[in-house]
Order: sequence, then C-alpha cells, then structure tokens
Amino acid sequence: MNIKLINVKRKFLILLLIGISVSCSNLKGDLIVKGPEEDHFVHLNKRAEFSKNSNYEWIYKIRKIAIKEFVTVTYLKKELVWVNVKTSNYNLTRIQCNIYGNFNDLSEGTYRLVFWNIKQKKIMDDIKFTIYNDE
Repeated sequence: MNIKLINVKRKFLILLLIGISVSCSNLKGDLIVKGPEEDHFVHLNKRAEFSKNSNYEWIYKIRKIAIKEFVTVTYLKKELVWVNVKTSNYNLTRIQCNIYGNFNDLSEGTYRLVFWNIKQKKIMDDIKFTIYNDE
C-alpha cells in the first residue's frame, strides 16, 4: 500500500510541476497580415512597410495560453522619443486566444506594435513597421 501511495504522490507532483511550468511560461505568438486585395493572411517575419492609403488587417495568434491571460497592445510612434498612439486591452482564454487589429488611421512614420503580458509584466513581442505615403 505504501509503495502505491508514494507512486501516486510522485505522479501528482510531476503533473503539478508540469502545470506550473506551462502556466508560467512566456506567451509568444505570430503576427499575420492581410492586405486590401489579398484573400488570405501571411506571416510577418521581418520589418514591414504598409501604405497609409490601404487597409491592412492583422491577427496576433498566441501559441499557448494556460487558462486566462491579460494582454495590452500598444502602438508606439517614433518621434524624438517613442510616443504612445493607441492602446487596447484584451482578456484572452484558450478559446479566444487571437488578437485582431489593423493599421488604419496611422500617419506616416516608424512604429512599434508592442504586446505586453500583464500578469508577468513582460513584453511578449515587439514588432517594428513603417507607414508610408504612396501619393
């Protein structure tokens, strides 16, 4: 009996440690973008440029969520210093783990799209892009 009880406790501790490590792991995701005349989203792997006069949509797909996460998305524009242009907050779950946005209404310039994990007080991702005027 004692051996069975010890094995059960050991298995429980291993599962508990795995659960803690997964829930405390860093959130990470992938940014995919769709242009105005495109019918599908593509991965954004490098610094990108977008026309001010076009409507680009994006989705940030988070790879793994423990149970519930709180994420803040901030658009920062490079001026003399990085200036906060727009901020949005999201409550994410395993079912709703995507963040949706667009690059509309941004003036010409260099930007950063920053994803903050509120619980861990860490930056999840920091994506640089440029808005240009094609006129």
